[in-house]
Amino acid sequence: REEWNASLTTDAARREARACHRSGISGIEVAADILREEYRGAVDVRLTPLACSGAQSEHFHTCSYRGAIGDHFTRSGDFQDPQVTRMREAARVNGVDAVYMSIGGNDMRFGPIVSSCIEEALLGEGIAGDICGEGTPIDREMARIADEMPERYGRIADALGGLLPSRYVYLSQYPNPLADAAGRPCREVELVRY
Repeated sequence: REEWNASLTTDAARREARACHRSGISGIEVAADILREEYRGAVDVRLTPLACSGAQSEHFHTCSYRGAIGDHFTRSGDFQDPQVTRMREAARVNGVDAVYMSIGGNDMRFGPIVSSCIEEALLGEGIAGDICGEGTPIDREMARIADEMPERYGRIADALGGLLPSRYVYLSQYPNPLADAAGRPCREVELVRY
C-alpha cells in the first residue's frame, strides 16, 4: 500500500493529505481496509479522513486550518474549513454512521512539551530539571489546559449534535509516556540509546 491514501486522486486532495500528515497506513485506514475486505459486497465501507496534524479542538468546530507539515498550503484559499463543516458536507453526500476522533493532544501542547523535555535531557539537565518535573511550569500549564478540556469536548459534542447519536462517536486516547500510572508527570524518562 502506498504511504499516502491511494484514493486521493486529485492534486488538491494529495496536497491536503501531505499538509495534514495523513497516511494511507494509519491505524484507521488499515481498519477501514480490513472492514472493506471482510464485508466486501455486503457493506459499503467509506472513510473520509479529516484529521490534520497540529490542529486543535477549535479547528474542529469554528476555525479554519491550513495543516502543519511543510509549505504545501501557502495561499489563503488553501485553508480548510472547520472539520465539522466538512463532515456535514460528507454526510449530505454519503451519510455518517460513525465518527472516530483522536483529538486533544495538540490542545495539551503535547508536541512542544515533549520537544522541550527532550531538549532539556539532551543538554544534560535531565528530565527532572527545571521545566519537566512535577510542580514545574509545564506541569502547571498541562493541569490548566486539562481543566479546560471538558468544556472543549463539550463544544465538540455540541457541534456534532444532530449529525449522529453520540453512541457512534469514538474517541481515541493518546498514549502518554510522560506520566506514571496515576497520571502524574514522570520525574525521569529513559531515552533509548543506540
